[in-house]
Amino acid sequence: MEMNELPIDVDVDVITQLALTSDLENLDRPKEEFVAQLEKVMTTWASTKTSAGAETIQQMIDRLEQGDVNLLSPKMFETAISAWIQSENAMGPKNAELLLRKCAAKDKEGGHSLCKISAFSHHDVMNAIIRSVSQYRDDDKDKLHPNDCAERIEAILRLMDDLSAAHESLAPNLVTFNICISAYAKSGNGRRAEQLLNEMMQRNMRPDTISYNSIIDAWSRSGENGAAARAESILNAMKDFDLTPDTFSFNGVIFAYTRSNEPGSADKALSILEQMEDAGLSNDAFTYNTVLDAFAKSRQQNKVQKADLLLQKMIKKGIANEVSFNSVINVYAKSSSRQSGSLAEALLARMEDSDEYIPDVFTYTSVIDALTRSGEENAPERAQATLERMEILAKDGNPSVKPNTVTYNTVLFAFGNSGKSGAAKKAEQLLHQMEDKFESGECDNSRPSTISYTSVIDAYARSNSKDSAIKAEKIFKRMEDAYRDGNDGAKPNVQSFNTVINAWAQSSSPGSAERAEQLLFNMVKEHRDGNKDLQPNVISFSTVINAWAKKASKEAGSAMRAEKVLRLMLADYKNGNESAKPNLITYCSLLDAFVKSNDAGSLERVDEIFDIILKAYLDGGGIIKPYTVLANQVIDAWSKSGNVGAAEKCATILHSLCEIYNETGDEDMKPNDRSFTSVINAIAKSRKFHKAAKAKNILDNQIAFYNKGNLEAKPNVFSFTAVMNACAFTKGDDFEAKEALEIATSTYKLMGTNGYDSANHVTYAMFLRACINLIPSGPSQIAAATSVFRKCRESSQVTEMIVLILERPFSHSDLQHILGVDLQTEGASNFDCIPDAWKFKEKPQKKGRKINNRRQR
Repeated sequence: MEMNELPIDVDVDVITQLALTSDLENLDRPKEEFVAQLEKVMTTWASTKTSAGAETIQQMIDRLEQGDVNLLSPKMFETAISAWIQSENAMGPKNAELLLRKCAAKDKEGGHSLCKISAFSHHDVMNAIIRSVSQYRDDDKDKLHPNDCAERIEAILRLMDDLSAAHESLAPNLVTFNICISAYAKSGNGRRAEQLLNEMMQRNMRPDTISYNSIIDAWSRSGENGAAARAESILNAMKDFDLTPDTFSFNGVIFAYTRSNEPGSADKALSILEQMEDAGLSNDAFTYNTVLDAFAKSRQQNKVQKADLLLQKMIKKGIANEVSFNSVINVYAKSSSRQSGSLAEALLARMEDSDEYIPDVFTYTSVIDALTRSGEENAPERAQATLERMEILAKDGNPSVKPNTVTYNTVLFAFGNSGKSGAAKKAEQLLHQMEDKFESGECDNSRPSTISYTSVIDAYARSNSKDSAIKAEKIFKRMEDAYRDGNDGAKPNVQSFNTVINAWAQSSSPGSAERAEQLLFNMVKEHRDGNKDLQPNVISFSTVINAWAKKASKEAGSAMRAEKVLRLMLADYKNGNESAKPNLITYCSLLDAFVKSNDAGSLERVDEIFDIILKAYLDGGGIIKPYTVLANQVIDAWSKSGNVGAAEKCATILHSLCEIYNETGDEDMKPNDRSFTSVINAIAKSRKFHKAAKAKNILDNQIAFYNKGNLEAKPNVFSFTAVMNACAFTKGDDFEAKEALEIATSTYKLMGTNGYDSANHVTYAMFLRACINLIPSGPSQIAAATSVFRKCRESSQVTEMIVLILERPFSHSDLQHILGVDLQTEGASNFDCIPDAWKFKEKPQKKGRKINNRRQR
């Protein structure tokens, strides 16, 4: 707007120039008239709502301050503040705040009462700061960061407090506190918001619905544990002040529970919705859909049923919409139900048959997602069929169902996650279709992305074909080519590299570990050359270490190559790459490499690595703890080694683990049944004297740990059987044999009591060996064997091995007596003569469902 167009009765240019350039001490008009003209001109400049207008007013005020301050008025300062707030200048709110503080400082100095700014202007500045938060971008340094917003606004509240000593009208009031509470709500600081509420009441101010709604909003955004429950308690507290919660109050609590990860949050959100209905408040599809979203995020088992019921209720009320149906399909997809795909397909069919609920691209994509996650029969093929239906509908003139990159990616993941033969090839064919459709212009929103290529790479990594790693890397190179040819959305990232590295790590082909390692080195080099998106992480390094571990039993030097990668990883971490910090999986893979290795000194290196971890932890540092799983790896390695001193080494590690747990109570270092049983096994394999007593001592310690509340240390059938193994193969004098037999007998009697496992076929076999090896031949030996076998057959645990154990030391007649069956059947083995009811029957193993959590959408 030109100045000559401004609708005022003074010449703006003339007055502006007078204020900026003339001798203010010798004006050609009365001061009172000039002040009135200045106020009008400044108001006109402010009405332009431009940076230029605000800057001009600021220059005029600065000049007046240097000359005759009597020409200034409170209205001028308030106009300048308003101009900055209304301008498009990103620094407007900040400049308004600076001017507000400048006026306050002059007012407190005394003699500048013309600088007194009203409470309304203070509130305007506070609100302007809040509005600037919603416009904030991480790369915009001129905008106020949300974390600073609330503190800056509270500082203005405290400034008003200071000024109120001289100007009562500036005392903070309900509006002031509500603005401040709202600011803390936007920053998610529920605690501070609630403290301000308490301060209001201490000042005898009556909070209103806005006050409480803002605090509910603050807790909703906080992300703290228990935040949703706190928001609900604020809702309930409103009644104590005779305040009636409104739609915003209830919705705020519902949002809080939707954002919560705590168990039962979805049910709580539903309960608040029901309270809202009971209060007679209108609720629309948005509120209901929010609760449906809460069920999608929850892990509760009955969420599918509850979402279905809520949808039916919405349909009955006439408020259901497409988002409602999409939300329920999303609940199906996020459930653990094996029928989730079928349920989603059925709901889609219902929408397709309806004129009221029109499925869109989100609907179909959610159905594909449900099929992908379900693991149902032919789920990938059904997902692809749904995609093809979308393509047909789009061609027939329905653009709202046109598949996009996310849709295609979901189908790609369905093939990759299926593990079926040929699934990777089908995924690659679909990727080809995406490329062709985009390049031909047939589908402009189906351009393959990083996720598209990575999904196909992952599909090959999961396949069992011999050339899967080669094919995976070919897809990877296609992604690199696509990015170089201008597809910015296909830029290879860390996950892309990690996936192709994993393909090589899973491969059994020669040179696979070397290729995985080379890809890692390529990542490291590219990152050092400036590609910030390719900073290797813990998965990158750990996968290569695992690749070498898989080769360790066959290729000499593999374990050392794995440790070399760890050194590179540690160097990268110490140079500032936090994402490369080694974790439990890293060290498990490294120890596994040395455990499998046949290289000289490998077992000793396992011990050294664990000692380094243990010492660093005890010294108060270290990258990782001496986790139980790591300790068990080392104990197992020594236990199976047969080395002299292995039993003592295992016992020492177990003792250290027990001491650390007793001192710290750290669950990550709590000895478990495997820890104790592996030590007992090591003792059983040793040639030490009194090994039966030593094995029983470890079992007693295990029982003591269990009785103190360590449920993971509960002795199992393997623990008891390992002790009997130590007894059965005791070598020593008669005294030691007698001691071993007593231990074997007492251990056997302990089984099946106090909730411990009962003896199984292996236990009976080992106890029979103990009886045969430790009791001199004769009636006592026969009686003991007969008694043990009788218990064995009563438990249906008889195996061919048990019969063979009894055949060796006993005569035909004694064996027949012990077994209690007629062994005269011609042409049959002794085991064939055993009744089927006595025999141990192997239970068929259930086929487990494969679950993959590495999903990227």
